[in-house]
Order: sequence, then structure tokens, then C-alpha cells
Amino acid sequence: MNLILAALLVLTPQKPAAPVAPKPLPVVTVEALQTLLPQSEGWTRGPLTGDVVRVSEDTGYSFAIGDFTSGSAKIHLTIGDTVGVGDCLMALAGMISVLPEGYSEKPSPSTSITRFTYEGFQAASKWNAEKFVGEFSVLVNGRFVVKAEGEGVDSLDTLRTFVSKVDFKKLADLKPAK
Repeated sequence: MNLILAALLVLTPQKPAAPVAPKPLPVVTVEALQTLLPQSEGWTRGPLTGDVVRVSEDTGYSFAIGDFTSGSAKIHLTIGDTVGVGDCLMALAGMISVLPEGYSEKPSPSTSITRFTYEGFQAASKWNAEKFVGEFSVLVNGRFVVKAEGEGVDSLDTLRTFVSKVDFKKLADLKPAK
């Protein structure tokens, strides 16, 4: 009898397990990051966007984006929460992740790449003075990235100014979604 019961159990179709929703990532919400995207006099800010990217079962990053224009100049400002995970940092702050502190290079007469400290945080910049394109990024508390990428802007200082409009203290105080 036990043999017949065992055979029935094996041959009886089993209901598939209910899909398990992935656990929430320990990142700050896109909406919370968007509240820190500034306005800037003389610049038009387009609609805010952002997303959460899952890198693995238990890690990923969130980011918010503001695109700004002034005439033909464009700035793409990103604020992200990487949770301090290497792959996530690489996605949002590649130069800070890869270049050693104090790194400085001029790969061409018009381009400079630098890794330094800005307001006490790790930072990096890349500027092409011939094409008027560049990037200025800061890593706040080893977790949050603020990055301005520009084209047609007058100088690297313009990108630095956009980054400095983000309140680093408020950013550092943000808590992950539950």
C-alpha cells in the first residue's frame, strides 16, 4: 500500500510554487533623489527621470536624472545611490572607481582627466577644451554619486557649479526605502 501511495505522490502533478517577489533593494528611492535635483538660473530643466537597477538578487542602485539646457549647451545631472557596491559605483562613477587619488593626465593637448578630493569627498573630472564636453563627479560618503556631464558648456566650472548645487549633507542623510 505504501508503494502505491508513494507512486501516486510522484505521479501527481505538483502545483508550481508561487513566484517569490524579489526583496527590495536597500537603496534610496528615485523620488527621494529627485528632490535634490536643483533648478539653475538661466537653464531650463526638463522632466525628471530615474530608475532602480538590480545588479544581482540583493544589490543594485537607484538614480535620478535632470537634463538642463541653455541655448545649445546641455547638462545631464545624475544623483545616484550605489550602496557602495563596486559594480554599482562603476556604473555611475567609473572615473572615481578606476582612477587612483591624485591621478592627473592630459591624453591630448585639449583634454585633461583628474582624480582629486572635492569638499572632503572623492571626485573626478574630465574636460575637453576643444569640444567643450566634460564630466565632473563626486562620491559622497562612499555611497552616493553626483555627476554632471555636459556638452557645449563654456567650462568645467559650469559642471562643478551644477554639482555644488546638490546639498551633499541632505543627500548623505537620505535613508533607503523599506
